[in-house]
Amino acid sequence: MIPVGVELEAENALLDTQNVVNEYGTEIEISISGETDVTRDKYNSIKRRIGAASVILEFKAFPVEFSPNRHQIEKAGLKEVCECMIHTAYKDWTDFGYDVDKLDLTRMTVLIDGWSFRMKEKGYSDRFTSSFLYVTFGLAKI
Repeated sequence: MIPVGVELEAENALLDTQNVVNEYGTEIEISISGETDVTRDKYNSIKRRIGAASVILEFKAFPVEFSPNRHQIEKAGLKEVCECMIHTAYKDWTDFGYDVDKLDLTRMTVLIDGWSFRMKEKGYSDRFTSSFLYVTFGLAKI
C-alpha cells in the first residue's frame, strides 16, 4: 500500500508533467478510427460495411524526436527503430478517459506539423511511484 503523502506526490508529478508538456509541446492530432462492422455473404464477400466515426484527439507532445537514435529509443521505453518518437503526458490520456494499456495502435494515426504517421509502438517512461509520467510512441511515416 502506498502512503497517502507519496500518492499525493505522484498525483502532483503527473500534473507537473502534463503542464510542462502542454506549455512547451508541439501540437499533434491523434485520430482513432472507429470499429468497422462487416457483414459477409455466403461467398465471404463483403455485403455491408458500417463504420463508426473516427475520434480526433488534440494533444501536445514534448519532446518530439525525428530520427531518434538507439539510445533515445531505449530511454523512452521503446524497442523498435522508428522515424519519429513522441512523448505525451500520461495524465492527458486519463483525462480523456482512455485506458492506455488497451489502446489499439493499429487504428491510430498521428498528424504532426502536416506529416502523417502511423503508430508503430507504445512505451512508457519516467516511472514515479506506481505510475509512469509519459506515454511514448514510436511512429512510422504513412
